[in-house]
Amino acid sequence: MGLDLEELAAVMELLADADFTQLRIQQGDFSLVVSRGVPIDDGGTTPAAPAPSPVTVPVAAPVVQEVQPGPASSELGADEVHVTTPMLGTFYRAPKPGEPPFVEVGTKVGADTTVGIVEVMKLMSSIQAGAEGEVTRVLVEDGQLVEAGQPLFVLRVVP
Repeated sequence: MGLDLEELAAVMELLADADFTQLRIQQGDFSLVVSRGVPIDDGGTTPAAPAPSPVTVPVAAPVVQEVQPGPASSELGADEVHVTTPMLGTFYRAPKPGEPPFVEVGTKVGADTTVGIVEVMKLMSSIQAGAEGEVTRVLVEDGQLVEAGQPLFVLRVVP
């Protein structure tokens, strides 16, 4: 099995808000132990011979690739708001490759309008606008890695 850095960061992001003290994943020779605030409990499965100690990964501050803002400015006007992503993952503007994007600059949206999708470990999550208004700027590119809280779009809010 094994996890690359992006998959590990995604697991840590998903677990950041979960109520747990320890998570253990083992498949074949691969073993991952994530512990929060408590010593790692191996359940008596560690052999008597010296073995490498498990790595404790701090869930509150995951190490992830830094994502640079897109080419458009993210500064807001007085009547504008950001649409942000609640999670780390890969951002997609369209429901499927080759299909038109959910929204473009000039698209009028409601608070519950889907504006994009974020994929985390093959799980797709829809991102809603969160406010009624008009899309004025697209801040990230299709297929770009995004961080939790990163602005994706700018909306001009309808009063």
